Amino acid sequence: MTVPRKRQPVKREQKRKSKKEGTAADLIPPDATLDQLREIATTCKACYLWQVGTQTVFGEGPSDAKLMFVGEQPGDKEDIAGRPFVGPAGMRLDR
Repeated sequence: MTVPRKRQPVKREQKRKSKKEGTAADLIPPDATLDQLREIATTCKACYLWQVGTQTVFGEGPSDAKLMFVGEQPGDKEDIAGRPFVGPAGMRLDR
């Protein structure tokens, strides 16, 4: 079980500056597998999000799925659970 990190406050100026710095593209090999991408995402610090989230919320499901839902960003419920669509958006999808 992953223990969530404590959130660190990030000033608005830091967010703007960090968004301009780096990109995760430099961390990803051209032939990366989903397992490799999951590991890269877990340790990524290319933008400020690693400072404000408690853990990475990576996708779930079969790699050959014919349909994929992509969320804008994890909400607080997803951040705590470490799983996608467990909060309000997920409840809407369950209806």
